[in-house]
Amino acid sequence: MANWYIDRSRNISSILQSNYFHKLCDLATKEVNNYSSRELIDLLGIAEDMKNPNALLTFLRDIGLINANTNIPSNFLKVCVKSKCTTEEMILMMILKKNSEKNEKSTIKPFIMLCKAFSILNKNKYELKIHWNDCVNYIMKCDNYEQLDDSLIEEMLSNRVVGKLEESAVLDIWFNAFCDTKLFEKDKYKFIKLKEEYIDLIEYFADEGEKLKCNLTREDGLKQMSDSTYGLYTMISNAPIRSIKVIPDDSHYFSYFKFAEEFKSKEQTMKKKINYKTGLNETKFKQNIILFGAPGTGKSYQLNNNKDELLGIGSNNYERVTFHPDYSYANFVGCYKPVSIYNKESKKKEIEYKYVPGPFMRTLVNALRSTMSEQPEIYLLIIEEINRANVAAVFGDIFQLLDRKNGISEYPIQTSEDMRQYLIDELGGEIDDYKEIRLPDNMFIWATMNSADQGVFPMDTAFKRRWNFTYLGINNNEEEIDDKFITIDNDQFKWNDVRKAINDYLSKMNINEDKLMGPFFINPKDINDDNFDEVFKNKVLMYLFEDAGKQRRSKLFKNNMNIYSEICKGYDKNKFEIFADEILQSIDDYQK
Repeated sequence: MANWYIDRSRNISSILQSNYFHKLCDLATKEVNNYSSRELIDLLGIAEDMKNPNALLTFLRDIGLINANTNIPSNFLKVCVKSKCTTEEMILMMILKKNSEKNEKSTIKPFIMLCKAFSILNKNKYELKIHWNDCVNYIMKCDNYEQLDDSLIEEMLSNRVVGKLEESAVLDIWFNAFCDTKLFEKDKYKFIKLKEEYIDLIEYFADEGEKLKCNLTREDGLKQMSDSTYGLYTMISNAPIRSIKVIPDDSHYFSYFKFAEEFKSKEQTMKKKINYKTGLNETKFKQNIILFGAPGTGKSYQLNNNKDELLGIGSNNYERVTFHPDYSYANFVGCYKPVSIYNKESKKKEIEYKYVPGPFMRTLVNALRSTMSEQPEIYLLIIEEINRANVAAVFGDIFQLLDRKNGISEYPIQTSEDMRQYLIDELGGEIDDYKEIRLPDNMFIWATMNSADQGVFPMDTAFKRRWNFTYLGINNNEEEIDDKFITIDNDQFKWNDVRKAINDYLSKMNINEDKLMGPFFINPKDINDDNFDEVFKNKVLMYLFEDAGKQRRSKLFKNNMNIYSEICKGYDKNKFEIFADEILQSIDDYQK
């Protein structure tokens, strides 16, 4: 075989590195059913650049970038745009499909032949470069891949001539195409050199290349691209991507390979259907729990301990979110919003709109993905201060999913179009797979609630009945602070005794229990002689003044003190003597 066939592909570099490819990518984002040849020529702006613009259209059809009948960008091109495929990746895909003969039944692809030659050079520790004459005299003369073996490469290297170049009508075009992939580079002596960072990738092409059938003119879209017979997706996603350590974040191929790998993962995942019933709900813990109680009763602390018992210490299978008055459904579930992305070609940040999931949707997706695996795991969503937001508005229709039977949502809800697309992107599958969603039995939702806070939102009965409420009493886990003492005027006081004495007095004044102070109202780490005074003024006195004892300040504090600054000054001077005598007597009683 004297030459490798190449026809319109001689224009690969000039076409793809011009503005035409980028203009086509722009057209691929538009919803148009048909272009005439004249319209497309004008849109691409090629009339003034070429004597025969129709030849360019024919080339674009041949390589599968535009539809032969409608002249609109092909599904293949749309896939490339979606995957942010680079120019170099496009060139690589095109030369991968090129046969050595015009006959499409040819079993030899020049690019694969070149990869095999470099693989042999690498295996035998030779320098990774091939000369023009090596190709003409040896590699291009092979009628099949088997002829390209160690002995042929040995002969090629022994008889290498780098002076006068052998004649070849197309080899220069092939060399340019090889180098345009950025896998190779050539020098002034007509050597083509493999960049060492891509050795593993070339090895893969050399091993698997004979099986590849990259028929890029097929227009069946994403499914066709992932077919076991056609498409770069199958080829690349089968490559040992994770073992190729030489594809860094800034590599020409990183983004596309990552996309292809994720695509394959999603396709494989959807071969296994979502299994809503995993049996993981059969624990001592309920799935929908709200821990509530007075401030400082250790709700978050208790929930965190339960989390470690449910998931295991060190597990990352949870997400924590804190509600607040401005928190919304869009924050919690997700919404379509503008996000900033970095355009590698323009090297500028750009804005694009995409569905951005909230903590609920992220946890749900993780739980659903886990149900498809052989060893599903529990995923937990933790909501702190759940009643500080308007839960009816934040949950929206999602609250219907909280009604569970055997751990699974008894009633599914309809999904929005953007939500469906997000689920497809994350889990694979088809649009019909996600018309409805449920909570699987391996997804738990736990929350904390402090009903004593000012400005909290009420919960309606329909919402409440979907939760298991667990009350933490005012002295819950008080034994954990029994060893916390402070020194005042050379006398030691146990903080827990002071706390309970104040609570007793508030109770006698008909203050509800949810307004009293729990054992952890002050962080145990702050109960020491160095920190206590400031913490006591800023937390305890402020809380009593502004909240729990607001309507009874004259009874709570001596001398009818009704100004916060005066109360703090009184504490600096007299410590606990600022309180009513009944509180002081109660402290003494506890101390005995």
